[in-house]
This record gives sequence, structure tokens and C-alpha cells, in this order.
Amino acid sequence: MMGAVQRTLPFVFWAAAALVAYTYAGYPLLLALWARMVPRPVRRAAITPKVAVIVVAHNEEHRIAAKIETILAQDYPAAALRVLIASDGSTDGTLARIEPWRGDRVEAIGWPDRRGKAACLNDAVAACHEEIVVFMDARQRLLEIDDGLRALGYDPAEHDRLRRSEQAARAS
Repeated sequence: MMGAVQRTLPFVFWAAAALVAYTYAGYPLLLALWARMVPRPVRRAAITPKVAVIVVAHNEEHRIAAKIETILAQDYPAAALRVLIASDGSTDGTLARIEPWRGDRVEAIGWPDRRGKAACLNDAVAACHEEIVVFMDARQRLLEIDDGLRALGYDPAEHDRLRRSEQAARAS
């Protein structure tokens, strides 16, 4: 009986080693070969997903107006951008400062008591239906030159093509 086990152990060892080698080297090589032999075309298209920008604020009356202005000033289609201000128990008039912008693009949710940022974010995300949700604080500024929100909807295939052409131009 002991001789049968000793003859089986090398087989088990090499089978396990082969499985590990296949997992880390064989399978990726097989996929690379398959991708070269049967390429799948990438559909390229300019996309503009709907974006919700959530700002959790607590007593940010002096900053919230500038924050809303910088978000709305982004080079992004107005119909695809929504700002949601979540006021976490503010007592300084933060919600009152938002009133001039309230409408289709700017909404506010307020709670009378302090709940914490995580609870406010959870409720704000639940109120969103957009494809992309961006979290921001009232202190952060978005500059128009950053093109930050538009970069969220970039076409990865087009980005790779541009990167390769830039690298080729630098090489020559």
C-alpha cells in the first residue's frame, strides 16, 4: 500500500504544478493567441453618460455657491449633468444659499440632525439614476481647463489609439 502512495505522489505534485503553471502562464498566453487570431472589433463612439455630482455639506454656506458655479461651468452638456447637494444638519443657511440654482440641474436634500457623511452619501446615491456618480466636498474646486467631467465619458479605444500615435510621433 505504501508503494502505491509513493508512486502516486509525484504524479499529484506534477499535476498540481502544471495546473498552477497553466493558471499563471498558459491561460494568459492562450487568451493572447486567441485575441490575435480572432480579433473582436471595438465600436468607437463619442459617449456622454449622465453624471450626478454629489456634494455633502455641513455648514458650508460661504462655499456652496462657488461650488455649484464651478460644477455648472464644466464643459459638459447641461442635460446630462445634475448636482445633488446633501446638507448634513447644516445650521448656517447652506440650504438657503442653494435656492437660486434649484431646478432641473440642482437639487438639495437636507436633514435637520447631523447624520455623518457616509449616511448622507448613501441616501444621496439612492436618489441618483445617472450612469456616473461623482463625490465631492464643498472645498474642492473644479477648473474649466481640467475638463474633469468630460474625461469620465472618454472612449478607451480612441484613447489607446491616440496614445500609440503620440508615442510613434515622439519616437520619430
